[in-house]
Amino acid sequence: MSTSSSPSLPGIKEESASKRIKLDDDGDGDGNGDPAQEEKKEETTSSSSTPSSSSATTTATTTTSSSESLMNLPKPVSAPFSSTSSTNTTNTTATASTAIPPTPRPSPVLNRCVIMFSSSYVRSLTFLGNRLGDGSRTDPTPNRLTIHGDRDILLSSLLTEYLLPPLQKMGLIVPVSPKMCSINHMLKFHTLPYLNILQNGPSSPSDLETYNLIDDCALPTTSEGRSHLFRYLQSVVGASLHAVAMLQPYSSNVKRTTCAVNWGGGRHHAKANMAGGFCYVNDAVLALQGMRQKFGKTIYVDIDIHHCDGVEDAFLHDSKVVTVSFHKYDLGFFPGTGPPTGKKGVVNVPLPGGVTDDMFKSVFEDGLEKIIHANCEHSQPFKAFVLAVGADGLYGDPIVGKDGWSLTTRGLADSVRFVSLLCKRLHLPLLILGGGGYSDVNAARTFGVCTVAACEAGREGVLSRLPDRIPDHEFFPRYGPTFSIHTEETTKGDYGSEVGRRGRKVWAGVEDAKAVIEIAVQSVKGGNQGGFSYNDDD
Repeated sequence: MSTSSSPSLPGIKEESASKRIKLDDDGDGDGNGDPAQEEKKEETTSSSSTPSSSSATTTATTTTSSSESLMNLPKPVSAPFSSTSSTNTTNTTATASTAIPPTPRPSPVLNRCVIMFSSSYVRSLTFLGNRLGDGSRTDPTPNRLTIHGDRDILLSSLLTEYLLPPLQKMGLIVPVSPKMCSINHMLKFHTLPYLNILQNGPSSPSDLETYNLIDDCALPTTSEGRSHLFRYLQSVVGASLHAVAMLQPYSSNVKRTTCAVNWGGGRHHAKANMAGGFCYVNDAVLALQGMRQKFGKTIYVDIDIHHCDGVEDAFLHDSKVVTVSFHKYDLGFFPGTGPPTGKKGVVNVPLPGGVTDDMFKSVFEDGLEKIIHANCEHSQPFKAFVLAVGADGLYGDPIVGKDGWSLTTRGLADSVRFVSLLCKRLHLPLLILGGGGYSDVNAARTFGVCTVAACEAGREGVLSRLPDRIPDHEFFPRYGPTFSIHTEETTKGDYGSEVGRRGRKVWAGVEDAKAVIEIAVQSVKGGNQGGFSYNDDD
């Protein structure tokens, strides 16, 4: 498949194209290299080259999963947070009783996070995902996939110039240049006729409607445009499968990669032979297949405002995957699915519009604890966790509109932090995927802050040390007028308010959501049909 060369992105260093994931016997991407060997390589590399403290720039940690070099990470204007490993100097003339004891060094980081991130990957998400008309940047035709605009460029800049350097210095995160997948990886879920149309075009106009390749998922009309699209799909799926391959089981005394992040993933609406909701392929399903095979029974939790219909349908009869979705369910709200259900392996928790951070937290944290506890008591315990985070639940999302949720970046980051610490406590490897989010600046804010929250398992409290103000960088003016890493809470009118008639209605919907969780838990405890319980021989 041939692709045209892409112009360079502002602030992004050019590098060679990504290599594809090596296929193993079953084509699920697990043959992508032994993580233990890759970790040994990384430790050897890091020990052989220690950067000077007087260096004017911070260079990204060398990755071990690809021959590509990561972009150089410039030193931030002001380090957003720093390690607490410095010790106080003891006065040598003081007596033992009056001497100030040194500050103890923090314990070694045993739970490391990796993030799928490189310049070629950002380029794939940006150019190949957003410029599909004729494959060029100058295409004057309005394009529906500019729906994600340049959020990945904005996120890339935040990560390189603000967030990643201090996290890398503390040993909490490693950027990994993700590999592309092949069509064989996609065939683990998607049908060959559907993939052929994505790559080569329809044989008749009716195919476009059959496979829902219209409207928000329209297929490019030129071969060059389709080539760009398919490369974008290979990049997204490849990154999610690569993230799964990097994950390792927990250990009490050995550094392990227990969390992997792919903000370009989370395309949760696509079906086996149908596109939907800006999703052409479903990397979440393919990643869940890999998690299930590698670790065992897996729980998938989705906090995008839209229901994860593609993921739910894919695992409806699979006893090794449980889907839990916190979403808005209302008449005419896309995708129109996700009511409370008695189906096995499914917990749908509909929430009303106007839900605030505190409301969401009251449902999410307590509900998730109950679901996992009930499962451990009455069914096979979970062995792995997948979390999909959408930024479209933020207040004022331009696609969702006035009837959406009223969350902030703090609320979503707190949810990621909660899951990170929960997985640490339960020793569950954690995969974090992205999702919707149609305000470019706010989506970049969200995924940036949530990257820090994902590192809580490595060092608890790191999120609380993140300063509010974004430092000056290439895209600094885009974050005005507040120039804050967080979005603001709102109490404008009834929308987003916790008081008044609107507030009472929203709180009533939140209480209904709590009742839905209780019913699901009780159905498991009582051995009833429905909920999320299976017999071991299912």
